[in-house]
Amino acid sequence: MSAALQVAGLGLRLEGIRLADIDLSVDRGECLVILGPNGAGKSVLLDAIAGFQRLSSGRLTLNGQDITALAPERRRIAFMFQDFALFPHLTVAENVRFGATVAGKRRAGEHDADVRTEKLMQRFGIAPLRARLPYFLSGGEKQRVALARAFATQPALLLLDEPSSALDARARDQLHEELRALLADTGVPMIYVTHDRSEALTLADRLAVMRNGRLVQQGRPDEVFERPANAFVAEFVGMETMLRGRARALGDGLAQVACGPFNIYARVGGALPVGEVIACVRPENIRLVPPSTAVADVNQFAATVEALLDRGPYLRVRLGLQGQRLIAFVPKHEPALRGLHAGDPAHAAIAPEHVHLIEADAAD
Repeated sequence: MSAALQVAGLGLRLEGIRLADIDLSVDRGECLVILGPNGAGKSVLLDAIAGFQRLSSGRLTLNGQDITALAPERRRIAFMFQDFALFPHLTVAENVRFGATVAGKRRAGEHDADVRTEKLMQRFGIAPLRARLPYFLSGGEKQRVALARAFATQPALLLLDEPSSALDARARDQLHEELRALLADTGVPMIYVTHDRSEALTLADRLAVMRNGRLVQQGRPDEVFERPANAFVAEFVGMETMLRGRARALGDGLAQVACGPFNIYARVGGALPVGEVIACVRPENIRLVPPSTAVADVNQFAATVEALLDRGPYLRVRLGLQGQRLIAFVPKHEPALRGLHAGDPAHAAIAPEHVHLIEADAAD
């Protein structure tokens, strides 16, 4: 079965930004999250898919139909904006009904806008708010109204441009739960733009990392987060320990990386990167163990605690190691944390399977 949305060779130029060679696809019932820093071109890409920007190259296909030249209102694409873009002069019911009316015009006689509006307000739990204007709604309530209006249009694709950025933590969690339920219930594919790593992990079936108008890596979230393609992706997805050195193969898939005065060992699944490499380790994969404890890990280091930062259920521990730094996320219940302070010695252990090697000069 072909993907619901296929984007091939998309390119466009605007003042200050350029998109080039964008290829992506989204299957029915799938959430593709586009992750990247501010200015990467994420929102412009959504605008291009929605038809708000004219392409300089490329082709868009939605459910087998070429929509490249179609006007936005004919594409059956719903767009949920960062500020929700509710009509301030319309009530909740009128906002939702507007979307149902759009669907009715597109498919004349197939839908009763009033019935559809009522069903959606019940589905999203906003029926008691039907007479309120957006000004009197909380951020979470606005979000549910915007989702109801979007689905009232009976979209073939939903685009979401950082819709949780103005929400508090509870409303953000509710939005994520609602979106996962909608994927399961409706099968409508979604593209969700964010710069937040945790949000990407929560929502993504597949993940695309964007930089300077290009998609630099695509794959399952675990693939991208555990095996970044280059240094930019590694830093952006939270590989806080990145050690430069020279690698040599030891056999049986094990490689040794000489990082100045010490070595770190990595389990390599494919070909060994050539030349200088960067050994990347996620902070949750660095453990603190008592110096007297025997562990099976090849990588064991005597380090010094430089700083501890409380992150709620865990501490972010910065370790100094012979001029290098290791960053570890350590659960507060770990015995090795008891009485630990800045300046104290600490013993770190890293399994070779959790060390990922990339070429230091890999294009990003």
